[in-house]
Amino acid sequence: MNKTLPISPRTHKRVLVIENGIRNALFGFNVRRPMDLPDMLEVEGFEVHRFDPETHEGSAFNPEEIDLVLYLMADESLFMKSRIYIDWYTMMGDFGRATERPWQDIPTVMVGFGHPYFLYDAPRVPTYVNAYSTLPEMQRSVLDTLTGRTAFEASSPVDAFCGQEQALY
Repeated sequence: MNKTLPISPRTHKRVLVIENGIRNALFGFNVRRPMDLPDMLEVEGFEVHRFDPETHEGSAFNPEEIDLVLYLMADESLFMKSRIYIDWYTMMGDFGRATERPWQDIPTVMVGFGHPYFLYDAPRVPTYVNAYSTLPEMQRSVLDTLTGRTAFEASSPVDAFCGQEQALY
């Protein structure tokens, strides 16, 4: 059984955040802004490192330097988008890093803000949370559940596993 949650600065002090940024399609597909959740984690006492694919060299994942990898996927489903998926290459900035999956060596959590089917592109990620919205209030709620202050009580209105048996494990 996966024992990643709840997280705390005692158990997961050094957090590597990898995010695709909030994409606001109403103002253009290329308009992105960073998530608020990493700043919220810092206020809680976590040491947050935001991954920057343009300046990072080598592997992104060193178990000696990272206690938790937190993927923040923020892409709202809208009728004008033909498809939404994890663009590993763009997010990681390099072919080699795009093929790395840290969850064998480092506790890893992926949170889907908005689009509820990111698990389709990462069926083996050990801890996956659907948040359905990028609003700051939702990011605060995710922080509260990740840290154990509130319980995960909702049930999914969609099949986030996309019918993939491998995503169930």
